[in-house]
Amino acid sequence: MIKINILLLLLIITQSQLLAQEIKVLAPDIAGTFNNFSNKSDFNKSQSTHDLGREGRIVHEIFGCMGKKLVFIVAPYGRHVKWFEEDTNFDAVATVSPDTQSKYFSSAPHIKYTNGVSTLYSLKKDIHTLDDLKGLRVISFVGASSMLPKLKEAIPTFKSYVEKSSQELHSKMLLKSRVDAVISDGIIFASHTKKLQQDNPKEQAYFSPVKFSPIFDSTNFHMVFKDKNNQQLFNSCLLKLTNNGRLDKINTAFLLEQIMNI
Repeated sequence: MIKINILLLLLIITQSQLLAQEIKVLAPDIAGTFNNFSNKSDFNKSQSTHDLGREGRIVHEIFGCMGKKLVFIVAPYGRHVKWFEEDTNFDAVATVSPDTQSKYFSSAPHIKYTNGVSTLYSLKKDIHTLDDLKGLRVISFVGASSMLPKLKEAIPTFKSYVEKSSQELHSKMLLKSRVDAVISDGIIFASHTKKLQQDNPKEQAYFSPVKFSPIFDSTNFHMVFKDKNNQQLFNSCLLKLTNNGRLDKINTAFLLEQIMNI
């Protein structure tokens, strides 16, 4: 009887340790995703719940269901996946595009991003398809040409095209008329623009009217885990929180915040 009690006690302690396990997640330093309205790439700084953007709030909710202690560490977009693959200190990585290859365990998609084209109203041109970007100066995020349908084929028709990992730079270049169009997620672009306005209230260019045209279908993004058990638990909680409507509520609440702050 004593041996049985000891075994039960050890089992309970082991389960408690697993539930309290800290999982370090690399996340991209993009406003409105994890690092809400922040333009600082502090590799060693974990994000608090208060500062989380839309995807950060969703992942935080899922990890709460998993019973895991979550630590976000922000890194430059694009490099975040590379660092995860190469560094044993990280347990998972978020905001992984569908075309990304990994030797580890990919989750089911947990978030959609809607890419489109942001232009100044002063351009006086409606953007319905990539053909409407002919002759324009265009900037986008790293990897866009391989991820977004037909973009690679359309690039030769643009006056210029460049991909930059800093999406704050996208907002700056458009608002200062150094490019004519930005291809990115609309919420991410709006979040970086808001940050520029907050930091530079006297810079009139940063308050120029902008319009967004969602010319691409939404893209599913997922996470990758080094531990298969964490991946399976994540997928289980993702399904549960999707079915009970909790993740929809988080998405809706965040989008309403953005609308109220425009």
